[in-house]
Amino acid sequence: MMENEMMLNQYPAIDMQENGSNGSFTLVLGFIRRFFLLILIFTLLGVGAGTGFAFKKDKTIYTQTKSVILLAKIDGSAQTTNLTLTKKYISTVKGIITTPKFINAANEIYEGVSAGAITVEEGGGMILKISYSDTNAAEATKKLDAFIEAAHDVILNGGLSDNSGLITADEVDFKPIDNVPVKTSSNGFVKYVLLGLIGGFAIGIALALLIYLLDNAVRSREDVERLTGSTVIAYLDDVGRSKK
Repeated sequence: MMENEMMLNQYPAIDMQENGSNGSFTLVLGFIRRFFLLILIFTLLGVGAGTGFAFKKDKTIYTQTKSVILLAKIDGSAQTTNLTLTKKYISTVKGIITTPKFINAANEIYEGVSAGAITVEEGGGMILKISYSDTNAAEATKKLDAFIEAAHDVILNGGLSDNSGLITADEVDFKPIDNVPVKTSSNGFVKYVLLGLIGGFAIGIALALLIYLLDNAVRSREDVERLTGSTVIAYLDDVGRSKK
């Protein structure tokens, strides 16, 4: 017993090395090597599931855009005053044009108009660029036209005002002046595949860790040292393999 203790005390450097960064790296490498096939299988399954979901959900998106001019004026006012008033209207329109008041009015003209499919951008000067996205090109155009028509009617009927009530005009014009060619895009084929890959890999790692934590078998020198708290001086490495 004393002889064994003396032998262990003679190798403190080995103990520090094996239980330090090299030991940790060995454990990680052993874990990866042991569960590589399991992790690979679940990663491939995740990629397959993501690809299948992408083929099912991924659709071509058509976006129709129209430039709309907005003119606001007070009768008898100078042109600069009307231009200033128009800029205030444009800022207000951009902020509230997708509120229920406008969307409900658009749906009375053509059903299916959704606020989430509408994009409003300032095009410079008195121009707003309004876009509508849909999985059908014709529907995108019809819904955009309905929305612009409804917005025009709501504004003319006094449905546009800032919270202070200071924006008032005798006449407001809101009408499309040109069309931008329909653009097509995908709604995320690559995104679904990547999500499947990450999800499959994460499940594989989690399952491997669970198996590893529940496994009490002693498989390596590191396992012996971890369980006994002593340094292994010598060991036989895979007797069956060495005979071959």
